[in-house]
Amino acid sequence: MNRMIETIPSAAMDALCRYHWPGNVRELQNVIERAVIISTGPVLSVDVSDLKFPKAGHVVEETTSPKSPINGGLHDVLEQSERQQILKAWSSATGLWRA
Repeated sequence: MNRMIETIPSAAMDALCRYHWPGNVRELQNVIERAVIISTGPVLSVDVSDLKFPKAGHVVEETTSPKSPINGGLHDVLEQSERQQILKAWSSATGLWRA
């Protein structure tokens, strides 16, 4: 299978970055691999309905807001790290499908 994925829609990237990934990197890799398989063109088609986000009424306890001055820098570092992991997994997955 020779797939060349050139872009990820911003809505899909946002969903991938927001998701908690309880299955860790393996779950992320599986989602990316599946997306590559079902994509028909150069745009990655991620089925975000498979991701189980907490319900809107579900309250997650936090001692401080992610954007508070105390941990704002940490939040930015974590966000960048998550993005790099997603891109790394995506790159690995797309590399698997190039023959």
